[in-house]
Amino acid sequence: MPACSSPVVAAVLAVFLAAAGSTAQQREAVPPLVVRETVLAPRAAVWAAWTTSAGLMTFLAPRARIELRSGGPFEAWFDPAAEPGSRGSEGCEVLAWIDGEMLTFSWSAPPSLGHLRARRGFVVVRLTDRDDGKSTAVELVHGGFASDEGGAKVRAYFATAWPFVLANLGKSFREGPLWTATEAADAPPGTTWVVLLSPVRKETAMNPTDEEAAILGQHAEHVRTLADRAAVVIAGPCLGETFAPRGESARALDVQEPLGVVVLRARDAEEARATMEADPAVRAGIFAARILPLRVFVER
Repeated sequence: MPACSSPVVAAVLAVFLAAAGSTAQQREAVPPLVVRETVLAPRAAVWAAWTTSAGLMTFLAPRARIELRSGGPFEAWFDPAAEPGSRGSEGCEVLAWIDGEMLTFSWSAPPSLGHLRARRGFVVVRLTDRDDGKSTAVELVHGGFASDEGGAKVRAYFATAWPFVLANLGKSFREGPLWTATEAADAPPGTTWVVLLSPVRKETAMNPTDEEAAILGQHAEHVRTLADRAAVVIAGPCLGETFAPRGESARALDVQEPLGVVVLRARDAEEARATMEADPAVRAGIFAARILPLRVFVER
């Protein structure tokens, strides 16, 4: 499509949103998500990051398949080793674009919400020059959510996921790509780290306040987001008792000990620490976190 002025972009977007909002399940009743980020890179470079397979692998997923044509694939594979249909945005397509300014594609729920993956929403990415072309303002609009419990779950997931994605987009221009086409082909798993989470307030484990409960829900969504991007290997709370060697008495789990464990992949200590610090429960001071590098002895 030829490049057009910003008013035309706005008009195309308005028509598309109106059409998408008139679909089944009263999707027009659910407001879209809107996320913004300013990236220190010229607009042409940011456009290439969103519209090419190699570009998407610099910030979103280790594998990608994009063809910038009407109905062309727009697939990000967050876990290339997973079973077909559970790798990422398989089956999503390019819907419309205006060169260098606006891209629209269909988008699905993550593999963790497998029963909702048949539903398709839409994402609109708009780019605008900033700082005399030295930076680019990125606006991402995700809509088409159904007005039922499933739609609410999908919307809540992406309310956490998209800010994380746009932050990684900016990081890829500051520090280098998360993946490259060569690395993605046969790359072994990244460095493994163990995060040990302990409640700062003893009562949080069994009797959280309303505010703590809300943030713990955000924590769970954050971990699921990382799992869908193959950054988290396994995660969960420690339950029940801690057992002593056979023949000795077992003792009850002390909640001052690590209550939760997250095993994650990261390129280096800085990335692992940043991932840990992005956890809403850690950021809010509900969990104290300790991170340790894991020397993998056996791995399936």
